[in-house]
Amino acid sequence: MHDDKEEEEGSHDHFSVDDKRFMRVALAAAQEAYDTDEVPVGCAFVSNGVVLATAGNETNHTRNATRHAELVATDKIYDKYKSCDAIRHSTLYVTVEPCVMCAAALHILGI
Repeated sequence: MHDDKEEEEGSHDHFSVDDKRFMRVALAAAQEAYDTDEVPVGCAFVSNGVVLATAGNETNHTRNATRHAELVATDKIYDKYKSCDAIRHSTLYVTVEPCVMCAAALHILGI
């Protein structure tokens, strides 16, 4: 017999300390979205151990269905760096699997 708790804890052993840390950043962005009556999705783009941008969904507040966390964060990166190159060389941590729209946009951006 095995303990479900042990299996659950052991199932995350393949994630690095950094993966866990940056996922907590994405989860914090999701919590912020939830706290402001948004769909609780959050993400963080990370490059070389540096968080480039975090975001939560903004669809309710903007009444714009394209303002998913991933796209809000890519806009923040573009605004800061005036280029999408930083996005191409980053890792995305997101609290749910990206939808088809976001997955397509991320693919075009090189993620």
